[in-house]
Amino acid sequence: MSSQPSRPPPGAASDEGRVALPPGTLLSGDTYEVHRVIGYGGFSLTYFGIEPAVGLPLAIKEFFPSGCQRNGRKVVAAGRWVDGLYERALKDFLEEARTLERFVQPGIVKVYSVFEENNTAYIAMEFLRGKTVAEFLKEIGGRLPEGPAIQIVTRVGQALEAVHLAGLLHGDIKPENILLNEDGRVVLLDFGASRKYLRRRSSTSGPITLTPGYAPPEQHSKKAALGPYTDVYALAATLYHLLTGQVPPAARYRIKTGQPVPPLNQLAPGVNRQVEWAVQEGLQLEVGRRPQTMRDFLNLLLGEQLIARVEEADYRRLHQGGHQVAVLQGHTNWVVSLDFSPDGSLLASGSADGTVRLWRIPEGHPLGAFDLPGPVNQIQFSPDGKVLAAASQNGHFLLLDARSGRPLAQLRGENPAVHSIAFSPDSLRIMAGLANGAVQFFQQPGELIGELRPHQGPVNAVACSPDGHVLASASNDRTVVLSDLYRPGVSTTLTGHTRIVQSVDFSKEGKLLASASNDMTIRIWDARDGREVRILKGHSALVWAVRFTPDSNILVSASGDKTIRLWRLDSARDFLRLEGHQAWVRALACSPTQRLIASGGGDQSIRLWHVPW
Repeated sequence: MSSQPSRPPPGAASDEGRVALPPGTLLSGDTYEVHRVIGYGGFSLTYFGIEPAVGLPLAIKEFFPSGCQRNGRKVVAAGRWVDGLYERALKDFLEEARTLERFVQPGIVKVYSVFEENNTAYIAMEFLRGKTVAEFLKEIGGRLPEGPAIQIVTRVGQALEAVHLAGLLHGDIKPENILLNEDGRVVLLDFGASRKYLRRRSSTSGPITLTPGYAPPEQHSKKAALGPYTDVYALAATLYHLLTGQVPPAARYRIKTGQPVPPLNQLAPGVNRQVEWAVQEGLQLEVGRRPQTMRDFLNLLLGEQLIARVEEADYRRLHQGGHQVAVLQGHTNWVVSLDFSPDGSLLASGSADGTVRLWRIPEGHPLGAFDLPGPVNQIQFSPDGKVLAAASQNGHFLLLDARSGRPLAQLRGENPAVHSIAFSPDSLRIMAGLANGAVQFFQQPGELIGELRPHQGPVNAVACSPDGHVLASASNDRTVVLSDLYRPGVSTTLTGHTRIVQSVDFSKEGKLLASASNDMTIRIWDARDGREVRILKGHSALVWAVRFTPDSNILVSASGDKTIRLWRLDSARDFLRLEGHQAWVRALACSPTQRLIASGGGDQSIRLWHVPW
């Protein structure tokens, strides 16, 4: 189910006279494609769209205030929006959108980009799937039990805390603007009425449509100061609605008549008295008598201990769905590299202890160990499964029989060190990334056939595209380089990471490239033109490794924060965290045949995880 109710068809005028962009319209240099309208708000139209290059769904919000018109593709000020009001409102829209772009909070929709075009502005953001709380209330008879109601309000309150710390208000909290997303998140919708409360409010952004029952008195006055307490009132009104099935009387009506809000315990007998008191205080007409911050309101509602329990429940949700199935011991130093055989029956591991070990999968039974002359930097199976390549810190680069461990060839035996290796898809060529910034090419059984020098620092990772045409390399010089293997000298340098880049990986079909860095981010690139598609943030230490799952819908990362995370590309959020390692996690591999992840790192162990993808 879409996150918004059905609306007039694209390209048709709405009941407010606004005409939507036709399906197929391309925006932001052909980066985004508009499909259909999924929502009309007072200040904007929201479309469902995709990124054609990578096929990812998203929502696109267009600044298009009610009363304005469209001329061709351009939005034109009209009615009350003339005389510079449209331009000032557009500036506010852009400023607030760029503030939202910085949030990494489960309860706030993920913003991918903000851009100007067609005399207006657009926000490309996560496409949510679920139902609003208002829709859910209709399905279940109009009210919620106390437990679920408080859980929803608490998660909304936690999201609003982040909004308020950034100096913003939401300004229109109500059941229609709270989404129960299919992944279990409670997400705030429609920031179209948001305002910066840290500056004096003015009328530059035009009138706001207020929702009776949820809007406090100060929102009806141009002179009254707004603050976090404004959203506190609306959230208290929302909780009142969830528990009673009724919207509280409008603030103006209460002021005019002097009538109080009907007591909560009369409409919802049995509600906890602490909850009743919190709602009563949150609905105070006088600003000074209300909780002044969202944290004050949540403390009043639940108490600090209960808030901690709700936050712990969110933590547990992130850790459900994946579990550790085995711990493999044998290495006596860091585990730095892992790889599954193409048929998924073997796992190879390389360690700073100078050994390569083989393990039978899924049991994790040890099959043997092979010594290298120095600490291992990387190991990799050939795509045909016949050869295991191993590179060491002292410059040795060996090819081993994948089943017996018998040496087949020594490709190098001197410095500079080989930091990374990759096979071509046909298993005939092998690429080696060196400490001096070069990449050498070998043809089996061991002939050196060429060299590139794409970097100014050690080459920490190399990967070959599925069609064998492009080599991706990552370096200490903070760049990723895409080198065309069929056109010598043709390359594209990808910039954006601010520290050492440790890992790269292509998606199965070769459209996407992922990179991981010491700057604690993962970046997703369009592998064909080098455009940055997504930035994934969440790790609290450097990201050592990144891998696509076999179907390329999920990305897996390993970090110095001791966690492995699974990310959905459409939302740019992690939905699962695996914990168990006692030190940083450096090595990572995804089974090609099973829902199995292998990880290794500073605690000298290898852990196998069963995960959903």
